[in-house]
Amino acid sequence: LALYESNLNGGALSPTFMYYLLNTKAILIQNIS
Repeated sequence: LALYESNLNGGALSPTFMYYLLNTKAILIQNIS
C-alpha cells in the first residue's frame, strides 16, 4: 500500500480522488480499531 501511495503521489491526482483516498484510509483505520 505504501508503494502504491507513493506512485500515486508521483502522478497528477484530482482533489476529489485525494479526498476519496483519505476517507478510505480513515474508514479502514476505524474498522481495525
